[in-house]
Amino acid sequence: MLSKNGRTTKLAGDSESIDAPPPSPWYERYGLRICSLLIPLVSLSFVWSGPHRWYVALAYVVPIDIVYWMERGMGEYRHSADPGLPDVPFNALPWASALIQFVSI
Repeated sequence: MLSKNGRTTKLAGDSESIDAPPPSPWYERYGLRICSLLIPLVSLSFVWSGPHRWYVALAYVVPIDIVYWMERGMGEYRHSADPGLPDVPFNALPWASALIQFVSI
């Protein structure tokens, strides 16, 4: 048996089975992806709660700038989804974002 990156690999002639890492909780798998709905939701709340004075509008503009600044500082997101996970949650996020943008209009 070889152990690499927390996984145990079976070599030829080994009688033991492969030990897979335990599944991660849902918030670790989908948490950062769900945060992608933050900017459309802030925009939607701005439209629904308007009209605003200029200084109140800053409370909606500044968080968007902060999120954008944080995302630029984090670099490229290189984690891909586990191939064993269903595609539905990942496909639902762009549809949810488009629906929020459509409702905002």
